[in-house]
Amino acid sequence: MTTIWHLAAFLFGLAIVAATVMSAVRTIVLPHGRSANLTRFLFVTVRSVLSVRRFLPVSDGSHHELQSLYAPLTLVMLPLVWITTSLAGFTLIFWSLGIDDVTTAFKYAGSAMLTIGFADTDQLSLLIATFTAAGLTISLFALLLVTYLPTMYQAYSSRETALAALETFAGEPADPGALIIRHHRIGALDRLDQLWTEWQGHFFELRETHTALPAVALFRSSTPERHWVRSAEALLDAASLWNSACIPDEDPEASLCIRAGSLALADIARFFRIDVPHKYTKGDPISVDRKHFDHLIERLQRAGVPLVADLDAAWEDWAGWRVNYDSAVIALSNVTSAPANGRDRD
Repeated sequence: MTTIWHLAAFLFGLAIVAATVMSAVRTIVLPHGRSANLTRFLFVTVRSVLSVRRFLPVSDGSHHELQSLYAPLTLVMLPLVWITTSLAGFTLIFWSLGIDDVTTAFKYAGSAMLTIGFADTDQLSLLIATFTAAGLTISLFALLLVTYLPTMYQAYSSRETALAALETFAGEPADPGALIIRHHRIGALDRLDQLWTEWQGHFFELRETHTALPAVALFRSSTPERHWVRSAEALLDAASLWNSACIPDEDPEASLCIRAGSLALADIARFFRIDVPHKYTKGDPISVDRKHFDHLIERLQRAGVPLVADLDAAWEDWAGWRVNYDSAVIALSNVTSAPANGRDRD
């Protein structure tokens, strides 16, 4: 009977260690892998704790500060959670290999994983378990994390640089009407193609970094008004507005920008296990009504921006472009706790 219990403990401990390793590999090493259950559980738990706005009256500034702690705090906790679960697994393994006292088994496991070395042994099976635990801690939880965090910061920095550049034209928070109006006021509407082309590249990069390093999607900008989902939405709305209401024929660069942005946002949403349709049909419902479109048109008219004659057709065209990224924007806004969209601004 004792042998059966020891075998069960060994297999259960091995399963715990294996699950922890897979969680770390999927989170740190494996690009575009499925999110690990352990990692997902930690992120959901920390997010629930920090979402105090649902229970307490918290100002926008305080809410932003709390949400800014979300991703960094979770990333700091991740290796601690991995070490804790691995420690539990190795405690069972050491106990199953002949150390009948659980406290002593815990001491051996902790000594091995933290490479302290005060629990000495000459038994081969215990030595194998000791070196495995030490090697796992050093290689996976230390060395890989050292390379993972700088890569994540680089992706975050690149994204924020693009958002800061967009602020020059679109304001903060980014606004599609302001983007077109400012280009018109300085006589630079012909330079919009350059902006659409640049943002095609930004969306390519966003699609890569925010699925390979999904925690970057949860990092917030330095100010509450700036948020990557809202900025992407505003840029895509502006490109859709340009295509539908400002020019008689479709602008290929604006169309490609909308396509790149829609694919990027949809891929990121699907990584977070959000069901986003792969295909849309013109006429499908969107979250924005005609009133919002009319207000944008009124602002453009007041600024003297040339517009197409048939605004009813322009609304249908704009909604037809918007449907490609609408559901992904709504889903990612919820996942990342994006600020409310300041629509209908003058």
